[in-house]
Amino acid sequence: MGAVKDFLIPHLAPLATPYLFVGAGLSRRYAELPSWPELLRLFADKTGQPYEFYLSAADGDLPLAATKIAEAFHGVWFSAPEYEDSRSKWQSTVVDQAGPLKIEIAKLLDERVAAMTVPQTLEAEWELLRASTVDGIVTTNYDRVLSEAFPSYLEYVGQEGMLFSDTQGIAETYAIHGSTGDPMSLVLTQSDYERFDARNAYLAAKLITIFVEHPVVFLGYSFNDGNVQRMLTAIAAMG
Repeated sequence: MGAVKDFLIPHLAPLATPYLFVGAGLSRRYAELPSWPELLRLFADKTGQPYEFYLSAADGDLPLAATKIAEAFHGVWFSAPEYEDSRSKWQSTVVDQAGPLKIEIAKLLDERVAAMTVPQTLEAEWELLRASTVDGIVTTNYDRVLSEAFPSYLEYVGQEGMLFSDTQGIAETYAIHGSTGDPMSLVLTQSDYERFDARNAYLAAKLITIFVEHPVVFLGYSFNDGNVQRMLTAIAAMG
C-alpha cells in the first residue's frame, strides 16, 4: 500500500480531482462478493445442472452461459416455494426469461452487502477509500458496495443514466452495467451485452470527456477484461 501511495501522490497532486473506474475486484476485496462465474454457478446449481454444463454448451462464452442458465432458472423461479416472496414482489415486472435470474442475483448481492464486514486487515484501506475526494465514479458493478463507501453520491443507472440524465459532473456514480436497485437493468445475458455494445460509441463519447478533464484511476479491474478492452478501444478510436 505504501509503495502505491508513494507512486500515485506525486502524479495526481498537480491534476484535477480524479474519477474512479471501478470493477468487481473492489467488491470482492472489501465485501467478499462472488465473482460473475461464482454467481452463475450458485444459480446453475438450482436448475439441476452444474455450471460447467452451461459453460461448455456456450463454448466458454459467459454471457451466453448466463443466457442458458437464465432460461433454465426461469421455470424454477416460477414454481419453487423458496421464491414465493420474490414472485409476490417482482412477478409483474418480469417480461423475459432473464428477469428471475436478475432478480435473485440482485437480492443475493444486496443481502451480502447489508451483512458485509470489511476484513480487519483492510479496514484502514477502506477508510482511506471512503475519505477520498473524487468527482465521480464509473462502475460496471451491480452491487451497492460503492454506495457504502460514498453514500452521498447520486447514482445513475445504465447507459441511459449516463447518456441522457441531467448530470452535474460531481459526486455522482454511473452504474453502467445496471444496479441491484433495478434488477431488470443488469447487463447479464448475451442479448444484454449486444444491446450494451451497440451503444458503445455513444458511451465512449461521454467517457472521453471524463478522460480529457480528469485523471482516471482504475480499481478492481484486470486489463484482460473484455469489457474494459472494448470500452478503451472505443475511446481510443474517437481520439
